[in-house]
Amino acid sequence: MMEIDWDKNYQQFVEEVVNNQCIYTLQNNEYFFAECPSEEYDNEWGEPVSVYCFWSNLVQVQACQQDEWADYICVELSLDDFMQDTLLEMDKTEKMVGVAFDEQLCGVEVDPLDLLHDLLIEIAKQNKQHEFEHYQQLLNYCEKWQDITIEQRIVH
Repeated sequence: MMEIDWDKNYQQFVEEVVNNQCIYTLQNNEYFFAECPSEEYDNEWGEPVSVYCFWSNLVQVQACQQDEWADYICVELSLDDFMQDTLLEMDKTEKMVGVAFDEQLCGVEVDPLDLLHDLLIEIAKQNKQHEFEHYQQLLNYCEKWQDITIEQRIVH
């Protein structure tokens, strides 16, 4: 069986999402995102954190439209809305992002603000800052978040 390079898959996801300026997910008829329990992260009660799943292309998302997600519909979100609304809300509600999950629900689990930061870096690499209404505001938010995270690591 071939070893999967998750770091490469994650970077490819970020590049593709920024290049296309959209992201895909599955939603049920109540508009809930496709989710699964984290394999890596637990909440304060020792239970797995919820992971909301997103994909960079239709082929990947459609491959996961089976079993418990068979009745979910594929939804395309603009990258701008995803960064501004979805990722910030996921951070507030302590959800994780599932990136490029495959049919076996294997993929990369990432903190929403880490993904936001990586998306903003890629936007700058592709020189697309002007195409995102909230780019500078989101960049400032990430910089403050990183400073707080670093200070918390130093204190503890």
